[in-house]
Amino acid sequence: MAADAHPVLSIVEGFFLRWLAAIALVFGTYNPTEYCYLSWVRQADKQQLPYMIFIGLLIVMGYAIFFRAAKQSLGLWGVGLLVLFFGSAIWSLTHLGVLDLQNHNLFLYVTLLTLATIMSIGLDWSIIRRAISGQLDVE
Repeated sequence: MAADAHPVLSIVEGFFLRWLAAIALVFGTYNPTEYCYLSWVRQADKQQLPYMIFIGLLIVMGYAIFFRAAKQSLGLWGVGLLVLFFGSAIWSLTHLGVLDLQNHNLFLYVTLLTLATIMSIGLDWSIIRRAISGQLDVE
């Protein structure tokens, strides 16, 4: 089967993979459990310093890629609108009783998942816009 046989499917698959990468980056950096970079840094001894610096630089590079792509494709207004959109969606779900954000861990998980989703949309927005409109973003 040709690579372009199902372009919509490949866009969705690509978005899903980049969303999983954003989730791994965000939750790998910090989460309410002890299995994250920040917990490791707090508990590690000086012998692990080279590894902590190496992994920390990889994490910073990952965020730089996601945030630069979001700024390029969405702009600051677009990122702001996404934050407002997801904020109002979370507020609505809380108001309906679907989410109870009094639970600190649930609040953190929702916030981290929202951040990863915004980062992923920012990375994918040029692809989505090109698929919808046929217009290409160039620098």
